[in-house]
Amino acid sequence: MGSSCSIDQLPIPGRRGDFTSIKIPIEAHKRGLDRNKFNLVGRLDLMKIKISEVRQIAIALWKPKGVSRIVPVGKGYFTIFLDNEEDRNNIWMGGPWMIDKQLLRLSPWSPCFDPVALIR
Repeated sequence: MGSSCSIDQLPIPGRRGDFTSIKIPIEAHKRGLDRNKFNLVGRLDLMKIKISEVRQIAIALWKPKGVSRIVPVGKGYFTIFLDNEEDRNNIWMGGPWMIDKQLLRLSPWSPCFDPVALIR
């Protein structure tokens, strides 16, 4: 699902106001959006269950046909990386999903997703 590159291939950082920024070529941005188009965002109280347990239970429940990964992104949210539409649709429409007595809340992935902004 991922790829690597040498440090020489990374864009040179600049500044935009008070923030460090880099310019990402539009084609690279489009490739990133395409690579994540089947992702979902999940939320559980991760103070009550470890992410490793979430992964184990979720994969057993969903039985995905393709590659899947669950990566925590903060505030109890995690991205569910999927590589095909069938798995995404089965997870999205197959619920409600219970993981360790918690209702798994799902939403479509968005490139603008910010778990901190949702808590405010």
